[in-house]
Amino acid sequence: MAASAHSPRLALALQGGGAHGAYGWGVLDRLLDEDLPIVAVSGASAGALNGVALVTGLASGGRQGAKDALARLWESVSRNSPLQAFDTDFWMMAAFEPFLRRSLEFSKLISRYIAPLSPGLRDMRALRRVVGDSIDLTLLRSPDAIPLSIAATRVTTGAARLFQNDDITLDALMASACLPDLFGPVTIDGEP
Repeated sequence: MAASAHSPRLALALQGGGAHGAYGWGVLDRLLDEDLPIVAVSGASAGALNGVALVTGLASGGRQGAKDALARLWESVSRNSPLQAFDTDFWMMAAFEPFLRRSLEFSKLISRYIAPLSPGLRDMRALRRVVGDSIDLTLLRSPDAIPLSIAATRVTTGAARLFQNDDITLDALMASACLPDLFGPVTIDGEP
């Protein structure tokens, strides 16, 4: 069913924040069931990942292609998460939850000291592999791709740098998704 001339057109701004990205996937999946034309997308961090999956999926396979691309991304993130070992249904997890929560909070506090000792973590190797394997970035240059903007922060000034369809690369996505103190800065065009 085609959108009528009076149907609202959507420009989406997708937020980041780790788990918010998985939540955003669910919202986008439901939104794709509606007959609402999406005319532009912007995002940062996990929202940038959702935006790229959404736009490339729409360009290659319409609404179902977008649903498939989002599912492929987040299922791959889930399979490759370093926290996967804690994702069990075994009955004792409830007893360990307070310990696990405090351990994760402590890990956040000391991550800036430990992360430099783990080059695979610093260079975002796992996330690079997941995104590279699950999203075809060349589809962003397709004539069918809707406008997409993603934001990253310039380390030297704190100002945002925006990337559009034609200049969105794996490095640009990693720069957008980069968590300070945990991941090392991503250098693009000589600028961290």
